[in-house]
Parts: sequence; C-alpha cells; structure tokens
Amino acid sequence: MQHTHKFAAVIIVAILISYQNLIFYVSFDFQMIIAIIFAPFVIYFTNKNKKPLRFGVFALVFLVLYPFLKIQSLYFFGFTFFILFLIEANYGKLNNLPIFLLLLLSPLASYVFNVFGFPIRLQLTEMATNMLSTVYQDISFSGNIIYLGKNVYKVAPECMGLNLLTTGLIITLYIISNCEKKSKKTASFFQTSIILFISLLLIVLSNLIRIIGIVILNAAPETLAHEVIGILSLVLYVVVPIYYIVKIFSRHFYKMDITKIPDNQTNKPIFNFIRKYRISTILGIIIIIQLSVFNYFRAEFRNNNFDKSVDNIKLQNFDKEIIQGNIIQFRNKNALIYIKPSAQFYGADHTPMICWKGSGYNFSAEQIISIAGQEVYCSVLKKEASSKLHTAWWYDNGNHQTISQIEWRWNMLLGENPYRLINVTCNTREDLLLQVQILLQTKISSHTSLK
Repeated sequence: MQHTHKFAAVIIVAILISYQNLIFYVSFDFQMIIAIIFAPFVIYFTNKNKKPLRFGVFALVFLVLYPFLKIQSLYFFGFTFFILFLIEANYGKLNNLPIFLLLLLSPLASYVFNVFGFPIRLQLTEMATNMLSTVYQDISFSGNIIYLGKNVYKVAPECMGLNLLTTGLIITLYIISNCEKKSKKTASFFQTSIILFISLLLIVLSNLIRIIGIVILNAAPETLAHEVIGILSLVLYVVVPIYYIVKIFSRHFYKMDITKIPDNQTNKPIFNFIRKYRISTILGIIIIIQLSVFNYFRAEFRNNNFDKSVDNIKLQNFDKEIIQGNIIQFRNKNALIYIKPSAQFYGADHTPMICWKGSGYNFSAEQIISIAGQEVYCSVLKKEASSKLHTAWWYDNGNHQTISQIEWRWNMLLGENPYRLINVTCNTREDLLLQVQILLQTKISSHTSLK
C-alpha cells in the first residue's frame, strides 16, 4: 500500500508541475474518452519482474530536444513517456502498444489528421462522383459537395475527421493486443506500424464506399440509414479485414514473447549496476526537473518569434496590427487578412483548419479553386448565431505560392525562403475572390507596399 501511495504521489507531482504547459493541447474530448475506454484492453504487462528504463530514456530524449526544436508535441511525449516509465519502474514491463496509443492522442496526430484530412475529403468526393457517373448521368461535384439531380450530399469533416480515424486505429490496436495475448507472440514496432498503415488505407477506402452508399440510398445526415451505413462501412471494410490481417501477421511474422520465460537476466552485471546505483531514480529526478523548468519558463520555448521580414508590408486602406506577438493582421470593412509566420519544415504551421475551429467556426463548402492561375484552398465558415464567412488560404514565400504541405516543406528543406501562410476572410464570396486575386498577383515579399 505504501508503495502505491508513493507512486500516486509522484504522478500527482508530475501533473502539477506540467499542468500549465499541457493544458494548451490536452483536452477531455472524444479521442480521450475512446482511448480511456480501450486502454485497459490494449495495454498489458508482459513481465512484472522486469523493469526497463526505455520509456525514461525516451522521455529524457524528447525533453532534451524540446528547447532546441520548440515543438510542443515533444513536451507532451516527454511527460507521457515519463508516466509510462513510472508504471514500468513500479509494476513491470508493458507491451509496446502504449507507444502507438499515445501517438494517436498527441497534438501531432491531431495536426496531421486535420490538415491532411482536408485534401483527402476533396479527393474522395471526386472519386465517388466519377464512380457514380457510370450509373447516374446528372451527377456532378464541387469541392466536397456532390450534386445528384436536386439532391445535395456534403462530404463533411466527420467523414475523414480525427474522431473516425482515432476510433478505427484504436480498434486496430485492440485487435493486435488481443491477438498477442492469445498467441503468446508479440508484434514488433515495425510490424505494428505496417498494420496501422494498412488500417489507415482501409479507413479511407471505407469512407469512399460509405459516400457511394449514402448517395445511392439517399441517406440524409442525422438519419438512421446514414448512421447505419457509416457503422457498417467501418465494420465490414476496416474491422473485419484487419482482424484477419492481424491473424496472418501473428501466424507468420510475430515472434515468441520471450518475456514469458522466467527472468534470469538480473544476474547480469549491467542489471546489478542499475540496481546498485538506482539509475531509474536518478533518471526520474532529472526528468522531473526538466518538466518543471520547461513548464515554468514555457513562454521561452514556444515557437513564436516575430517575423521581421514581413514587418514592412503595408496594405492600402487596411488597418495593421500585430497579434499574439507573431501574426500580422490587416483589417478593413470588407476583408480580414492574416499573414502567419513561417514554421520550420518539420514544424506545425498556423493552419486555418485548426485556428478557425478553435474560434468556434465550422467548415463547409470546402474546395480548391484557381485564381490568377494559382490554386488556393477555399471554404465557408459558419458559427452559431453568426452570419457565414468566406475564407481562403495558401502558402507564400515571396517567390513561390502553393497549397501543398509537402511542397513548401520540401522546398524549405532544400534552402528556399520561408513560406508564410496567407489567410483571407470576407463577408461575401465576391469580395474574397477579388482580394485573393490582388494578393496573388502582387506576391507578398519582405519589402512590399501593396496598393
């Protein structure tokens, strides 16, 4: 009992000294709930006599990198791996699946799913329309909306959103864990990654089939038929195939779980050294100090340096303001323009898909449009008790403009000028198209006064 009290006390201390840093990107939402529900079925102890240092080393590495790279996910991983380290140090070795569970709950996963879910939805809409056009003559699409006669079908963010992806991938982890327990074999990190990647592809495929089914059966949103089609698509095209894929992997590729063999490794000199000098205790103290210092001086480790190269930009008839220390805002009665500072090629940018949602807006009528020969993302923003807004965005480094996350990151890796995110929002679509055309044709650079 005393042992448990000490463990709980250290956990509480870790939470208290990290709370102010973690609260920015940890929330009790659907992803957290589904993870809590499945965690007891995904995580299990493989050897209670073995107490490895691996998660402590992971935590130490992430926290060492954090002040240099200034990526907030590194602090999250440092904290969560420290918790896993404490569990293993007190109760024994865990399986490998907690690593993947934490990855799915991390800010990194939220960013990737939100950003790349947008173009995937547009691509799924086009593919579904092309497939259905072999049967229906009066079918067309625009962005994420399919038109069939007088009926309109929207491929909403929920179709490739974070909740669906997280649910599908966590169910996959449950199937892997269940198979490991039954077969007494374990999947390697690489094998688990392959299975999760296959699961991700199946989720995309199931959504394509789901969209086609909804159109054929004319299943409107918020109806029983609509929900049933979604559940059946997930079960038939993700859960069932993954179940058999995992069984095949287990039969032919998994290795015997050697942790089930009685542990005699504690007789080795290296383990005696660890026990004697309490390496785990020293490691834990170092991590506690890191978490505390980085939390107390958290403002110093945020990637919010002012973008001096765009300080001289002026827009005629616009009021200019610097907000949050690093974002330039231009505003008049017709438009709101944000110039958001560049991120490193490996970092997260201020994508509108996250920022506008954080302000309570929902995206609809998403599409890629071409203005002045350049593609831009375009969407309608809606908020309760508010009129709708029209927004567009792209990436610009003064010489080149793109909407591709991969392209601008690759170009920066090769040494090109930093790309800034340009986000234009207007009350009407006409004002939006006009303002975007002006900015695209001018090309924002470091010493430009836009007329």
